[in-house]
This record gives sequence, C-alpha cells and structure tokens, in this order.
Amino acid sequence: MALSRAIANLCENGLKFGDEVVMSLGRTAQSVCIEVRDLGPGIPEEFRQRVLEPFFQIDTARTKKTEQAGFGLGLSIVDEIVRDHGGRIEFDSNVPHGLTVRMIFPLLA
Repeated sequence: MALSRAIANLCENGLKFGDEVVMSLGRTAQSVCIEVRDLGPGIPEEFRQRVLEPFFQIDTARTKKTEQAGFGLGLSIVDEIVRDHGGRIEFDSNVPHGLTVRMIFPLLA
C-alpha cells in the first residue's frame, strides 16, 4: 500500500509540472528500480536533496496554471516510504527538460 502511495505521489507531481509521465520498472541482480519520468521544468541539482525535506518548495510559480500548488510534502513522503523499504531515491535531468526519479530497492536474499 505504501509503495502505491509513493508511485502515485511521483506521478501526480509529474503531471502537476508537465503534461506526460512515463513509468518503467527494471531489475538487476541486486536491485529493483521503479522509474518515473516527466517533461516538466525539472529540479535544479542544488535543490534535489532539499525537495525531500517536508514543506520545502522550490517555487510555486513552476506549477502549471491549471494546478494548485501543493504543500511540499509529496517528495518527502516518497523518500520516507522508500527508506522504510531499504531503498534510495535518485534524480536525473532529462534532455531537453524534465526529470527522472528512480526509486531503487535492494532485492531480498
């Protein structure tokens, strides 16, 4: 249930800042990766750790005009859920714009 919430939060964020979200799932010998990509403005590298803090927002003007700005809790909730499952979050910029968020979880032995 918690992982569903994390995925939903990432998808909602992606749609809040862009028009399209693409999800993918991958696996290596050591981990499983859930990836959510959007075509929004992205998150500048200097803010990528801060956006995981509760209530932190870069700029509410970045939200699409049709969307209401949030409270800055979505990514902090995702981070907590991922860490509770022994995982980590990674961010990558998309070219020419957008963001890829990866939730990476270790495989259980």
